[in-house]
Amino acid sequence: MRVIKLVTLMILIMVVSAAAAAQDTFRFSAHYEDSQIPLMKKSPDDVVKGLSIEADLKLFKLRRFRGSVAYEGERRYDVEVYPNYFDGMNIVDLYRNVTAHYAGAQLGIDLGRVEPFIGYFVGTSKVHEDAKRQVVSKVRIGANLFVFTHVFLKAAIDFNRPYGSPNHSDPMLNLPAGAFVNPETRLIIVGAGFRF
Repeated sequence: MRVIKLVTLMILIMVVSAAAAAQDTFRFSAHYEDSQIPLMKKSPDDVVKGLSIEADLKLFKLRRFRGSVAYEGERRYDVEVYPNYFDGMNIVDLYRNVTAHYAGAQLGIDLGRVEPFIGYFVGTSKVHEDAKRQVVSKVRIGANLFVFTHVFLKAAIDFNRPYGSPNHSDPMLNLPAGAFVNPETRLIIVGAGFRF
């Protein structure tokens, strides 16, 4: 057991050393998400908030352009997924925590301490345990601000798009009248991360 721990530690040290030597090869960031966009009025029931993490691996660097592939895991809290649901006694709105997983590509341009970027992600999401898993995509437009050598701040806006419906078309499933709906389509992203 001690040998396995020692080998794991040595491999971890080698990976961190290689990442430090190859600057800006890998980025890791955590974000806060909010659908309440400034200057747009929303009902408090329509506001979606969440958290996400992103891992980004550089594919190429051409002059000032940096191209990368990325993975993002996202969790939105208290999302309205089924409005006007009849629970047998009352008509209520169903809310759930919704998780999505994305893979995508990003292209940024290095302007010194600021890096504007655009990204395209495709993933899967399931709005409710009785809903179908569906393919979702999003376009992210934003900028990274490098505050220290290995630390950056991120601000962006996501434009989300689901493909297909989360509703089953099987009449034998016996879902109540109504339909699942997709979550908010625009989110503001603010976060921070590390680059190695």
